[in-house]
Amino acid sequence: MGIIAENLGFVESRRGDVPAALAHLDRAERIIAQHGGQLAPVLQDRAELLLSVGLVSEARDHASQAVTAFRDDGRRLKVPETRLLLADAALLASDWPPPVSTLTPRWPSSPGRVVIITPLWPGRRCSGRR
Repeated sequence: MGIIAENLGFVESRRGDVPAALAHLDRAERIIAQHGGQLAPVLQDRAELLLSVGLVSEARDHASQAVTAFRDDGRRLKVPETRLLLADAALLASDWPPPVSTLTPRWPSSPGRVVIITPLWPGRRCSGRR
């Protein structure tokens, strides 16, 4: 029954009926939790839905919970996909961690070429021209 409710939530989210989708996902989470099932897919679906309507903070919370749940459930292949969803939420919130280290130019061994590694920022154009 929980999976059916989750699927109905997914369908309603694709149809654009956010309140109905959230109601189905709430019901799915309740049923799946009662039976000790895996909640990560429900959390991921809810995060995607919330992100699609601009509820970035809430989407981020659910995506973070989904990453943890997928990892705890041993579903390693779903973790990167859900982390990407989490990164999308961070990008939309303009809230990302600072760079790990200062990026510096790297000089390749071939003469006549210079490769500069620099962070990409949203809204700025990248050009491969010299």
